[in-house]
Amino acid sequence: MAYGFNPETRQKSKAVLIQVYQTGQKEDTEEVFLRLLALKDELLADIQKDAARYSFLLRSTEQSLLKHFTYNEEEGLEYLRRRLEKESAPAMRAILQSILSKFEKIKDMNFDLKPGKRLWFFQKYCIYPIPVQLIVMLDILQRFQNMDHTQ
Repeated sequence: MAYGFNPETRQKSKAVLIQVYQTGQKEDTEEVFLRLLALKDELLADIQKDAARYSFLLRSTEQSLLKHFTYNEEEGLEYLRRRLEKESAPAMRAILQSILSKFEKIKDMNFDLKPGKRLWFFQKYCIYPIPVQLIVMLDILQRFQNMDHTQ
């Protein structure tokens, strides 16, 4: 039996039975590779049906791509565009396109800092969700205030 494990929430998934058969027979590497590619597409399709799993895959993919933006944002975007062009799985293409769009917006973020100073891409990546969170918080606050007036 094997379990998936989320270290952030310390939750374990349902148990999955894994059986390994050692037959001593060699399998064609290309055949095994094609089988794995087919499984990848099936898994990605299943993940798209589950919002939490999709969100996790999106965030994990974003974070794995950040290293390509460390020193040069344009080089990072070029790497991401090349990866998008090479991707054949429609689900993964959609994820990469979403990330590309978000990363282009992050790259275009400007802050008035001291002359000659700028924020690194990772710093802007961390700041990016804050305005959205503020809008959500303001909306909740406004709803709360409206509830107060109606009572």
